[in-house]
Amino acid sequence: MNDLAIRSPNEARELVEEVIYRAEGVFLWVTLVIASLLSGLRNRDDILVLLKRLERLPPQLELLYDHMLSFVEPEYIVEASKTFQIFRAYNDFGSLYLERLYNALTADLPLIRGQSDEELKKARKGPVRLLELAPNIKANQILFYEPESLYEHMEIKLRTNCGGLLEIQRWRESDTVSYIHRTARDYIERHDVWAKLMVHVASIEPDFEPNASLLMSSVLDVKHHSLRDLPDAERLRRNLSSIWHDALRFAKRIETINPSIKIQLIHEFDRAATTLYKRANGNEENGPSELPHWSSYLDF
Repeated sequence: MNDLAIRSPNEARELVEEVIYRAEGVFLWVTLVIASLLSGLRNRDDILVLLKRLERLPPQLELLYDHMLSFVEPEYIVEASKTFQIFRAYNDFGSLYLERLYNALTADLPLIRGQSDEELKKARKGPVRLLELAPNIKANQILFYEPESLYEHMEIKLRTNCGGLLEIQRWRESDTVSYIHRTARDYIERHDVWAKLMVHVASIEPDFEPNASLLMSSVLDVKHHSLRDLPDAERLRRNLSSIWHDALRFAKRIETINPSIKIQLIHEFDRAATTLYKRANGNEENGPSELPHWSSYLDF
């Protein structure tokens, strides 16, 4: 921006004055518009192009949100709908951790909603392999990100898929996801906007269930713990307790998929937690163990 101001000082001043005039004292509007202008600067837009970009931005917040969402490419709108549904489903429980959102999107399982055991067996052999991960799986057989890489990956996905209406809050312990402002939540959850988002998934995956994705994310979360360096015993106990309690709440709220799938996911959680518990206690053999069940390790 400094370079542009030096090359075109009058136009740069006009751009600043136009932002101030259009803002009408609404700081959030300024913040969102600056984000759009910064995107233009990253594209090496000159001042005249930035002014045209500014002129296209609506002056009211809700119209601005409409404008932001309209820029989501058609190939991303289904994942945008899933992301907003998962976020809303989890919102009752507290802050949605970034890794949990990533897991829930990764773990969406349209192929495991078979009605029979035979269909389920076939589904487990399909492209989505989360249910068939062996207890002794190697780290290079499943993709997960270290915190900084996950932040970079998801920051791009949220901006691309959700029009910038969801953002990442950075914290020392774990990054979380939130709306950019409460007015953005009010806009997305407005009946007409929400109905449009639902249509995009309903036409492709009519039985998509965000709570099922969150339950599967819990299974994947436990498996990720098994692949990483284990934290100290107290922290591991707290983590596993939290994941299990959330898993039960997700399972309770699942309504649209076959109950047998829910049971399969709970059994898969049990297998993953058993593997993790054995590893934490120095017993990684696959045979019988004298250890108590992993649930005895938790707070209830």
